Amino acid sequence: MKLNFKKVLSSILCVSVLVSHIQTLSVSAALPNDTKTASGWTATFAGAVDGKIELDSENAYDGEYSLKIVQNTPYVAGEYMRVFTTVSVQEGKTYQVGFYAKSNNSEKVRLMFSSDTRRDLLPFGGTYDWIQHEIEYTATKTGSVDLQFLSEGLTEGFWIDNVYFKEKGTETNLLVNPDFEVASKEEEKIEEFGEEITGLEATYNKISQSTS
Repeated sequence: MKLNFKKVLSSILCVSVLVSHIQTLSVSAALPNDTKTASGWTATFAGAVDGKIELDSENAYDGEYSLKIVQNTPYVAGEYMRVFTTVSVQEGKTYQVGFYAKSNNSEKVRLMFSSDTRRDLLPFGGTYDWIQHEIEYTATKTGSVDLQFLSEGLTEGFWIDNVYFKEKGTETNLLVNPDFEVASKEEEKIEEFGEEITGLEATYNKISQSTS
């Protein structure tokens, strides 16, 4: 079979460019030093903060992943980073919210429900091993609420895992991907394209080393 050298090389370059484009789309946080985010969760940054919010496979309370927050910027009013997921609620109903967290030299990390009800997540200081946080939240109106974790100061590492948001008295978790075990769909596409690139590179290497 005769192979077209230029065609194979062009295919490698095209797929490489496409993967590069997908990688920029895969990071909800949209910062250069972020890597992998979790399906169902979104990260945003306000002001000139330097940090990342990403999946961590080395520190998890349960399963393979936790969500890790790192911030290298000292506290400045109005500058923060947050990660959130949106939940549907009904006015007057009370919800039980909980999660496991771990902290390493963190400052000013809080839990918020949209712009209401702040809770300090460093009750035992800036460093502690995995503990469970629990809080009740009563919805003031029917609609949706952002369950968000807010970082406003220097943080070497703050990890979150096994989050739940349940109507009081029930066992149904209303959150999508509460344990961060599902990566973003874009990340899955990157892996698929990575396999294609590997195949094309192998073909290219054969051609470049061939004497025929």
